[in-house]
Amino acid sequence: MGARPHVHDGHDEYFYVLEGELTLHTGDGEVTAGPGHLLAATRGTPHGFRNAGPLPARALCLYTPAGYENYFRDVHAAVSAGAEATDELLADFRSRHRTRSHQVPSDWP
Repeated sequence: MGARPHVHDGHDEYFYVLEGELTLHTGDGEVTAGPGHLLAATRGTPHGFRNAGPLPARALCLYTPAGYENYFRDVHAAVSAGAEATDELLADFRSRHRTRSHQVPSDWP
């Protein structure tokens, strides 16, 4: 589970951790949270996330306002049709949903 750095211009993103640990990386540093904790990436904030722990992680992702779920539908449709989920493909779909890929920081694992 994870995503390279990106910025949402049209919505806020929240991660409610269900299992394992999820690490949210922003320009202010990293925060790692376990089950029952909520991580937030407000619109305009460059961020990425990953499972840095030894166990699988699951999180409920919330977006407000609604609409970003269509990004995942688009990616699913493309991959189901045989496309490879490259950085370029994901950047293209992100741009369609008011999200920009962001430069990977030097300390990104």
